[in-house]
Amino acid sequence: MNSIRKKDRLWEEILSMPVWDTHTHLDESLHISAQNFFDIVHYFWFKRELQAAGYPANTDILTEEERIEVFIKAFNATRNTYWNWTVRRIFIDLYNVEITDAKSIKEANEKIYDLADHNLNTRSRSSV
Repeated sequence: MNSIRKKDRLWEEILSMPVWDTHTHLDESLHISAQNFFDIVHYFWFKRELQAAGYPANTDILTEEERIEVFIKAFNATRNTYWNWTVRRIFIDLYNVEITDAKSIKEANEKIYDLADHNLNTRSRSSV
């Protein structure tokens, strides 16, 4: 397929979407779709808000339970922010899950895995 046809096809695909973000930095070498819960909630600007509310910068060294616990505390502390509202809407609208506790985070994570375009057997479901 020549580059002009590829460009036209891409443009058609973009315009067919009901909503699209013009300021996303996509890395074609990575999975573009979310692979787990933290792929969504660690969006740069939202993570900065969480950190301002006490969320640690080095969450990758925490256990899954510790990570979820500190997330819930910071998430609730940022309840009145734009990004918190946006993240809540993402989970309600796309995954039909209201984020309130560890159980809801694990439920959201399962739904993200179920909707992700990859082989579920190649990745551990516990990598929340």
